Amino acid sequence: MENKNAERVLGQPDQHTYYNAVLQKYGGEQLGDVLVTVNTIVQSIMLVVTMPLGGISSGTQCILSYNYGAYQMERIKEGIRYIAKVCIGYCVLMFAIAWLFGKYFIFLFNKDAQLVVLAQNALTNPDKKSPTSKTRKWRDELSLLPCYNTSVVI
Repeated sequence: MENKNAERVLGQPDQHTYYNAVLQKYGGEQLGDVLVTVNTIVQSIMLVVTMPLGGISSGTQCILSYNYGAYQMERIKEGIRYIAKVCIGYCVLMFAIAWLFGKYFIFLFNKDAQLVVLAQNALTNPDKKSPTSKTRKWRDELSLLPCYNTSVVI
C-alpha cells in the first residue's frame, strides 16, 4: 500500500532550510553564502560531538531493559546515574575541547581564513560582536518559524 503522507512530509522544508534562507536574507549578497557556510560548519561540528551521546544512550537500553524485566530497580537507578555521569562528563570534555581547539575542528571542514575566523567565533562565542553582528535579528525571525521534522511520517 502506498503511503499518501510520504509526499507531503518529504516536500516540507526542514529547519536548516529556514536557517539558510534567513542567513541569506540578512547576510545579503556579500555575507549570505559565507554565513550559510559558517552555519553548516558549526552544525556539522555539533553533530560530530553529539552523535556519541545518542550511541551511549541507545547502548544502555538493553542493559536497563534486562534489569527492568528482572525487577532490579536499584540496578536501573544505578545504571541511569552512571550513564548520566558519563554523558555529562563527555559533554564537559567536548565543550572544553571545542572551546580551546575549535579552530582544528573547523579545519576538518574548511581552510579558508575568513571562514575559520567566523566559524570559530560562532562556535566559541556566538554573542560576541563580529562582522556578522548585524545579522543577529535572524534569531528573532527563526523563533517565529514553524519547525518541521521530515524524518517522521504520520
